Amino acid sequence: MIKKICILTTAHTATDIRIFHKEAKTLSQAGYKVEIIGQNPRRENISGIEIFPFPPSQRFFRFFLMPLKMFFYAVRRQADVYHFHDPELIATGMFLKFFRRKPVIYDAHENYSQAILYREWLPEFLRSAFSFSFNIFEKIVARFFDYVIGATPHIASSFRGQTIVLFNYPLALYFKNILSGEKKNGSEEGRFTVICTGNFEGVRGIKEIVSATGIACRQIGIKLKLMGKFSDGAFKKKIMNLEGWKTVEFLEWAPLEDVYDALGKADAGIVCFLPTKVNIDAIPNKIFEYMAAGLPLIYSDFPLWKEIIGDCGVAVDPQNSGEIAAALEFLARNPREAEKMGQRGRKAVREVYNWESEGKKLLAIYGSL
Repeated sequence: MIKKICILTTAHTATDIRIFHKEAKTLSQAGYKVEIIGQNPRRENISGIEIFPFPPSQRFFRFFLMPLKMFFYAVRRQADVYHFHDPELIATGMFLKFFRRKPVIYDAHENYSQAILYREWLPEFLRSAFSFSFNIFEKIVARFFDYVIGATPHIASSFRGQTIVLFNYPLALYFKNILSGEKKNGSEEGRFTVICTGNFEGVRGIKEIVSATGIACRQIGIKLKLMGKFSDGAFKKKIMNLEGWKTVEFLEWAPLEDVYDALGKADAGIVCFLPTKVNIDAIPNKIFEYMAAGLPLIYSDFPLWKEIIGDCGVAVDPQNSGEIAAALEFLARNPREAEKMGQRGRKAVREVYNWESEGKKLLAIYGSL
């Protein structure tokens, strides 16, 4: 009988939304003893979940030395099941499977072999070779794991054996205030406020978004609220030199409650990832966060995203800043239509796109082990 679960991550903080607030809490509330080894300033117990700090490191060490170090950390926990979240821990999972003889679950958040092709920190001439090699390694080793969880159908379908999709839908519980609340009337400081949260990288369209607000500000009062972090300091400086940066209010990582409060005060949410193979089949959590907050979306016109979001926002070519700017102007000049889009999005999250339904699938996995 499963009593103790150890969750492992090196790339995420121990209190990551999917890892801690969704999966770990779901398991803990079902009666399992849950421990997390991940980035955290100290050892502490939060909501009955024991967190053991694992220090962050540079990429080279994270990929080549951290798997072994994490293995020894994990062995000391003497868990009944090990559940890991990062591609660099595949080797750790393999060691645990063969030496601990316990169930191991691999939680794949994205198509990592495809993602490697767009990693700006990796020299371009090495990306194809790394991607090909990792894809073979991942698919072979994953066959030894008891389950592979994919965050999207595309990710899950790339594996054989016991696979399941756990969509990264938002927690309705955390959205109870904004799901039931009324949108504010008027914009912050008299300007149309559009919000963008998360990691800011080239492939996530931040250059095109900032450029678009630079165009839109010639016609309307607009503020772009960025809450998150840039992946690279040099890239951040390039973005800050764009004309549209004068419309930006930039905040580094903030507590979850502050992010949700900012969503409740915004007029629209924007997510304009560029059309890479990885992005087209990804479903960013921020989509559902914006919908839950009753925000109309300006979003990339990917088929999967159009299927999910539909008339809850405006689909645009994410590589066309002029088209993004036109969408911003449309929403700013048509507040009633924008409000209707937001209401449809909020209803969809309340009834369909929420973690509570996905949590039952997670418990079914553990019940089958």
